[in-house]
This record gives sequence, structure tokens and C-alpha cells, in this order.
Amino acid sequence: MNIRADLHIHSCLSPCASLDMGPRDIVAQACERNLTHLALTDHNSTRNCVVMAELCAEAGLVFFPGMEVTTSEEIHVLLYFPSVAEALRAGKEIEASLSPRVPLRAEQMGYEAVVDRENNVCELLDWYLSVSTTYSLNDLSRFATSFGACIVPAHILKPLFSITSQLGFLLPNAPYDAVEISHGNRHRAGEVSGYPWITSSDSHYLDDIGKCFTEFHADTLPKTPREFFAYLPRRGSKGV
Repeated sequence: MNIRADLHIHSCLSPCASLDMGPRDIVAQACERNLTHLALTDHNSTRNCVVMAELCAEAGLVFFPGMEVTTSEEIHVLLYFPSVAEALRAGKEIEASLSPRVPLRAEQMGYEAVVDRENNVCELLDWYLSVSTTYSLNDLSRFATSFGACIVPAHILKPLFSITSQLGFLLPNAPYDAVEISHGNRHRAGEVSGYPWITSSDSHYLDDIGKCFTEFHADTLPKTPREFFAYLPRRGSKGV
């Protein structure tokens, strides 16, 4: 079967994303783009994962509850959890590490909305999510392991908030399940050695969902992040 996965999507909970990015409309757009797998990766929070999981299940999409964590070195790292329960538990710990909390000036910094399945706003956070946590990159690797999560450094070739922009190099033999190469840097994939890679949309707007995704053939449908990433080293795959 053909797998088409967009594993880097922000909902209206991320201050940098459009308020149109409610779970219901994200799922509808993913179906329109014929995706098979979807992940929600808001900044330092997993509060919209419950609704997203319900809607994906109803639509026949495989959902990976995730989060984009900013380390103390200001590196963006994607985490993918084995269950929504683990994602919620991890999200609470990551949120607790955002101390002291930075007050959110929503009109200048963007709104952070927790919504229900009809995209009705249940809560507006009044503190800023897109800041560094107290977790170093090494700390976050251990944190991910403790939750059974897969760890993927995000957009590793970008000049900001990437492992190469902050450290200058990609650590060899680190416990990463893959690395992410953004759409604009796919031609540089040959520079990455030692790790399988994915490409995703990093969507902040509905129209971006599924414009860039990871595609490969699988004998059986991977239903967990661990099963998904197990295919990557031996896949005949392409980023679209």
C-alpha cells in the first residue's frame, strides 16, 4: 500500500498558525489531499490532540499525536507519541518547563486556541508557547524515551531553530528515529548521512497541508510512530 504522511502540522493552538487551523478543517484538508497519516505538532503543547485523534479515526486517517519542542539551545525537535494519553502527559511536563511564563500579547504574537471538534474555542491561553524549554537536546532525548516517543530533529537544514543552525552540525549516532528536511531543502538530502529522513509541510495554513509529505510503499499499514519509522531505512521513498 502507498503511504502518504504529513507529520508536521500546527493547529490554532500554535501562535504562529492561522486561527483557521482547527482540527476539523485540518482533517478535511488532509482527506482532500489523499493523505494516509497525519501528525499534530504544536509548539510545546499537545492540548488539541484529543479532538484531532477522534476526527482522524472517524475519517480513516492514522494519527500520530505529536509536539514540536524547543530545546534550551533553541532547536526545534518533533516528538511523536505512542498514544494520546502519553502525549497529554508529556505535554503537561513540557508546559511546566516554560517558566517563568511569558505573557501572551495575542494581537501582536498570535492567539493560542484550544478548540472542540466543531472548532469552537474552549480556551485561549494567555501565556506564550513558542519559547525555549529548560530541556537541552540530550535531556529531551531522554524525556522522549521515557514516554516511548520517537524523536525527529525538525527542518535540520534551515538557518533558524535547527540542529545545524544552533550546533553547527548533525550529531553522529544520536538516538534519533529520523531527521526532517523541509520542502525547500530536499535537493540537499544528499548532505544528510547516518539517518533516515522525512519531509513534511510544517503547515500553518490550511492550503499548505499535504503540499509536502513523505511517501513510500508498505506491506502493512503502519499504525504507530514506531512502526512508521521502522520502514524508513529500507524504504524506496520520496518526499513530495
